[in-house]
Amino acid sequence: MSQADIESMFIEKIRAAHRKRAEYLYFIYKELCEEVGKAKAQKIIGSALRKAGNYYGKLMSGINTPRDFISLIESGNPKEVFGRETITKSDEVGTFTVSYCPLIDAWQKMGLPEDETLKLCDIAMEADFGITEANQLRLTVNKCLMRGDAVCELQVTK
Repeated sequence: MSQADIESMFIEKIRAAHRKRAEYLYFIYKELCEEVGKAKAQKIIGSALRKAGNYYGKLMSGINTPRDFISLIESGNPKEVFGRETITKSDEVGTFTVSYCPLIDAWQKMGLPEDETLKLCDIAMEADFGITEANQLRLTVNKCLMRGDAVCELQVTK
């Protein structure tokens, strides 16, 4: 087995873990929708994920600038997992794109309608907003795969 084959298998295993996370999120969301309605379910899960993001964000040390945040992302999952590309990386602004999302892939394979997939995408992003918020940074979604863009473009500012 070649090094490229091993790397490809590694990337697929990470993507599979993210797809599993998406499936769990869907089933929790669906159950809550039945119990409390869609709006309240979205609010509850979104709030919980933002708090989780705040928790994990506070555990990260040395994240003071958008450059620090982009460096952290670059040192995490291999860029191939999400098709991530860094666009800008400075102390004032950090911008990156993702061209593939294993969560969206999972929801689409489950046959969910686009509007429900978009809601789940928004809910899942709350964790990312929480991480940046905990580090006194702001995350903005400029483009979104689920809104018909070719990539998700995410920008981090102070």
